[in-house]
Amino acid sequence: MRFDSVEVARYGRLEGVRTGDAPLPPVVVVLGPNESGKSTFFSLLTTLLYGFRPALAAKHPYAPWDGGPPEAKARVCLDDGSELEVHRRLLPSAGWGRTTAAGRTDDLRNRPLPFARHVSRKVFRQVYAISLPELAALKSESWERVQDRLTGAMGAPDLRPARAVAAEFLADANALWRPDQRGKPLARMLSEERRALQDQRRKALESDRELRRLVGQQAEAEAELAAVLADQARLEERRRVLERRMNRLRPVARTRARIAALRERAGDGAALDGVPPDPADRLVEVQRKRQEAEGRIAECDAKAGGARDRIGTYEERHQRVAEAAGRLQEAARRIAGLPELEEKEAKAKQEVRDASRLCDERAQGLFSAPWGEWEEAQVGALRTLPVAELGSRVEAYRHLVQKRRSVEEGIQDELAGLRDADRPGWLRLAAGVPTTLGAAAAFSIVYFPDAVPPWAAFLARFGAETALGVSAVVAFCGALLIATWVQDRRRAKGRKKDSADAGRRGASRIEGVGAKAEAARREVAELVADLPVLPGLLNEPQARLAAAMEAAAEAADALAERKRALEERRERLEEARQEIARTLEAAGLESTAPATGADADALLRRLDEAVQARRGAEAAQRELDRAEGERSMAVEDRDAADASLRDLNARLAALGDGDPQQGAEAAAKMLDARERAYRLEEELRLEHPELDQLLAEVRQAEAEGERWDGLEEALAAGDERLRKLGEELRRLQREVARLDARVQHARQGETADRASGRIGRVEERIRDAKRRRDRAFLLGRLVQEADRRFRDENQPELLRRAGEHMGAVTGGRYDQIELADERGGSFQLGGPTEATPRAVDGSVSQGTREQVYLALRLAIVDHLDAGEESLPLFMDEVLVNWDAVRRDRALDLLEQVSKTRQVFFFTCHPAMAAELEDRGAAVLPLER
Repeated sequence: MRFDSVEVARYGRLEGVRTGDAPLPPVVVVLGPNESGKSTFFSLLTTLLYGFRPALAAKHPYAPWDGGPPEAKARVCLDDGSELEVHRRLLPSAGWGRTTAAGRTDDLRNRPLPFARHVSRKVFRQVYAISLPELAALKSESWERVQDRLTGAMGAPDLRPARAVAAEFLADANALWRPDQRGKPLARMLSEERRALQDQRRKALESDRELRRLVGQQAEAEAELAAVLADQARLEERRRVLERRMNRLRPVARTRARIAALRERAGDGAALDGVPPDPADRLVEVQRKRQEAEGRIAECDAKAGGARDRIGTYEERHQRVAEAAGRLQEAARRIAGLPELEEKEAKAKQEVRDASRLCDERAQGLFSAPWGEWEEAQVGALRTLPVAELGSRVEAYRHLVQKRRSVEEGIQDELAGLRDADRPGWLRLAAGVPTTLGAAAAFSIVYFPDAVPPWAAFLARFGAETALGVSAVVAFCGALLIATWVQDRRRAKGRKKDSADAGRRGASRIEGVGAKAEAARREVAELVADLPVLPGLLNEPQARLAAAMEAAAEAADALAERKRALEERRERLEEARQEIARTLEAAGLESTAPATGADADALLRRLDEAVQARRGAEAAQRELDRAEGERSMAVEDRDAADASLRDLNARLAALGDGDPQQGAEAAAKMLDARERAYRLEEELRLEHPELDQLLAEVRQAEAEGERWDGLEEALAAGDERLRKLGEELRRLQREVARLDARVQHARQGETADRASGRIGRVEERIRDAKRRRDRAFLLGRLVQEADRRFRDENQPELLRRAGEHMGAVTGGRYDQIELADERGGSFQLGGPTEATPRAVDGSVSQGTREQVYLALRLAIVDHLDAGEESLPLFMDEVLVNWDAVRRDRALDLLEQVSKTRQVFFFTCHPAMAAELEDRGAAVLPLER
């Protein structure tokens, strides 16, 4: 799979980052200085594959700086050519995600992408994401640790070593049960517990027989006690009934008899219907109310006449002015504000002149035509000029110019290093030739003493054997120096070829960067083609060009805004004058628009006079309406008093044989008796809220023949019988308590049933311990055997692949990676030029150790993705410690790797980014 595009809405310090619509190539370089967001982008790509961790917005290490939720999306192309879009967002308490492919949208939540599940998130971080510190850590790692952490992770997602898991299973098996008598396993301790429980069960059977005898005696005593309690309950119930009849029912019965006597004295209640409680006083009160109503009618007639007179003083001219009160007040306010509007109009004219002068100043030195000669289209083009895009294009041009300089300097440094590498070879030749001649002279002394040259005659004094030994040693040293010189010359020829190739590649790169810079300059000129810009400013665009354009555009916008404000103020002044004239004409006043504050004051005085007249008329109208309403109520009160007086005289005359006065006296006596009966009944109901129930009980008691005067004697006889039953009850309760104590004491010991149940549970635990031991022992052996087979199948293939990668990086010098011994340990390197393997942990350079670890990683990545989707590879500054030749070979190797999986480089070195860009990589720049 590969990422075709990445769009970052918010993630840590990154915001609004987009890689563009064009698909990303197999190799992508993320370039930026320190603290520019490379690690943030590194984490973002992992999050797109596997989701947010942690999935809480408050605890996520890359929470956006603006406080919004982290959010990003990417377009992914799979190995089979299908495409899908991944969109993830971190909500306050959960991760949200979805995928869209072929018009279908699936809910992803915070789960990993389906095609990345064959590699866990932890394994991906350890194997696919390679950083410089992890490459440098190889010198202290043995093969056992590499297998457990990398190779073993393919079969165990939790990354625990298989050997440790097998040891734990076997330790658990021995702790549960052992066939020998060593140690104290769980099964042995449970057997001892079972023997102790069997002894307890024998003792419990003996105490069970004694318990049954005591329980029988206790049951007999409790039955006798229950019979006594039943008699006591029956007598207490009878006593409660007698007490209730004496204390509650007897007072109610006596009050009921008094109420019946009073109702008999009150007579027929229908004759008193409609008669007031005090008839004589009621007659006097009704006559007084009639006289008061007559006086109120006369007073209301006088008030109504005065109000009608005040209403007639409100004239039509006042009414017309008062109806337009709101508009006249607004007109007075507009009259007072006319001088301010005129002053604002003058100020707006001055601002237009100042803005035009500023445009002239900013156009000087930037444009070839003065501002006053510009056409409307040119002004519009300046105001709509995309200043940000202009700045970006200028910056892109300057960046390409700087890049061309950096490339030139890097190529010069590389060529200088290759030229200096050949100098030491001549020193070895200069030392080797004289040494060889000296050896020939020593040899001639032994075999040809007569032909000894004069400069070597002094060696003859030491003897033939000594001369022969010296000649052998000197010949070996001279031959070694000459052989070394020959090897250096062969290497020097290879370096010269590399230097020539590097020079050709450098020239091609410089030419390509220069062409890009010229294209960027033309893009800047095209963006301002509609403006009369001075040609000299476009030959080599500088950053101040965008700033000057932005200032000129701001001045043009300001001038347009000032003209618009002037036009608005003119319209507001004219509108105010027209509105004042229309308002005065509607109110019947002079239509000429006033323009002074004195005219506004006179207008307000006329308005106040009309408003006061209208308020007086409205108050008089309200007073007239109120007087007429009060007179209507007074008439109604008078008529009601007349009707009440006629009705009362008729009712009293019927009770007094035609005389209302005698009828009033008779009605007062009957009402008093009825009132007393009513009060007694009310008091009885207030004292006894359940009066109806009490009356029903009284009637039932009387039906049973209850005599209300003999209740005290019946209560005394019942109390004597209850006293005798209480004595018998206390005796039986003591006997039952004594037997219960003995039974409880007998039950405190262990019972046979509980002991048998505990024995059964212990035996089940013994069987379970043996089953668990067998399962743990079998699992331990299975894990050991599976781990052995897995290592035998995968280790040789991994080492072979890693050796091939190492040979490609080192140019064939090292093409084998081996182990120090069979038990595991440090790595060893071998190759055609190495007589014996070299240990990696101390005899090779830091860069070589990093190359070994990179080769192992690439081999394991291929093994993990076999038959599955190929996941991308992330590399963070992994080539900084390598020489130029091996770095180029490593890049060639990674180009081969990028044919099957996408590779992301993270670096802060522009030269490295430029070199990768020349190889077809896309550069994604990040600014600090």
